[in-house]
Amino acid sequence: MKKIILFIFMALPMMAAAQSTLTPQEELEKAQKQLEEAQKALNIAKANAAKAQQEAKARQEAEARAKADAEAKAKTEAIRRKIDEMKKETARLQEETAKVNAENSASAPAPTVSTPVSSEPKRNETVSQKDAPANKQDAAVAKQDEAESTTEVQKPAATKKKEKIRTRLAPTGDDDDNETDMSIYLAKDAVPEVNGKVEWTNVISAPGKSADELYRLTDEYLTKLTSDELQLEGSQVAIKNPAKHNLTATVHEWLVFKNSALSLDRTEFYYVLNATCSNGKVEMSMSRVRYKYDVQGKTDIYTAEDWITDKNSVNKKRTRLYPISGKFRKKTIDRKNEIFQTLEEFLQK
Repeated sequence: MKKIILFIFMALPMMAAAQSTLTPQEELEKAQKQLEEAQKALNIAKANAAKAQQEAKARQEAEARAKADAEAKAKTEAIRRKIDEMKKETARLQEETAKVNAENSASAPAPTVSTPVSSEPKRNETVSQKDAPANKQDAAVAKQDEAESTTEVQKPAATKKKEKIRTRLAPTGDDDDNETDMSIYLAKDAVPEVNGKVEWTNVISAPGKSADELYRLTDEYLTKLTSDELQLEGSQVAIKNPAKHNLTATVHEWLVFKNSALSLDRTEFYYVLNATCSNGKVEMSMSRVRYKYDVQGKTDIYTAEDWITDKNSVNKKRTRLYPISGKFRKKTIDRKNEIFQTLEEFLQK
């Protein structure tokens, strides 16, 4: 029995080897099956790779869109902030105007006139604005006095003739940079900054004239300036303080770069003029300069600080102005010089 069992154990490996041996036909079928599985795996890998590429492309496009949307949103927010700043500044000036007017009403003996001053006196005007009655009762008394003493009232009109106020210089035609002295626009102090803000200041000497007289003349000049043909809505002498001899004008006007039969290139120009009068001189400053520029339906808003300063409008070698911001710098300096010059001419007559 033991021999039989031992024989069976010895025969088992031989039987297993006989069972694992494949015929050629079976080996061929096995190889074909393995090839089909490999091709199937390759096709799956290719499909996964194509899908991964599409997903990567989609992610890149989504990131590009998100970046463009973020940039557009940031630009829109910047424009909105500038608009809000302008609105706040307008509200502040209006509030300050109301406050000063209230102070003047309480302290000044006569009301401050804010209407534009005519260049010639009215022919039938018998009472000047400076001496205008403060109420209806005074008006009736003044009318009665006029009837009783016509000669006395008309005498100032016959002896005092107002000078014609000039706030702009005669045009010289289209600018040609080749014929213009560009050094005044390229100079480092052409656009001065005070505490990071663009501001020009000029002291005009007027010997022999009192602070009251210079205040009146400067008021006439600013009234004329804020009512010429290039002014926009909101241009006005906003603050008048005769007690301190201070005047503030908010100016909204057209700044024209080129005007021809074929084209008109201009921008809305915003700035503030502050005048302080004292005996023998007037200190005038121009600040808070902004622009609203429309090109083919697209409106851009700039401040002087980020548009006409040296780093934004002059090349590094200081040999030329940049084409776009440079024309803003040049025309702004021209307008500033024009205002200071014409005011000086008027005060010294």
